[in-house]
Amino acid sequence: MSRKKIKLDKIFFLPYIECMQKYKKQDARTYCANWDNGKCLGCDMYSVGKKLIMRIDSKKQGKECTVDTECNYFSRVVVPALSV
Repeated sequence: MSRKKIKLDKIFFLPYIECMQKYKKQDARTYCANWDNGKCLGCDMYSVGKKLIMRIDSKKQGKECTVDTECNYFSRVVVPALSV
């Protein structure tokens, strides 16, 4: 198996480091649109081509916020907006 060296561009490297940062529930309370008094609304958004897809994740809806352990919505949608 060969290893390829990847040149990291500053534009892509900084948001990656930002995603690796440990976020707390206070950050979700301040910045996340899904925050509802400590519970998650479960709304998720992503794009496919030129379409914006929105769906409700029933596994997260109404459950305790998980930003301090792992939250894909927070890392994909909120964190990039914070680094702008």
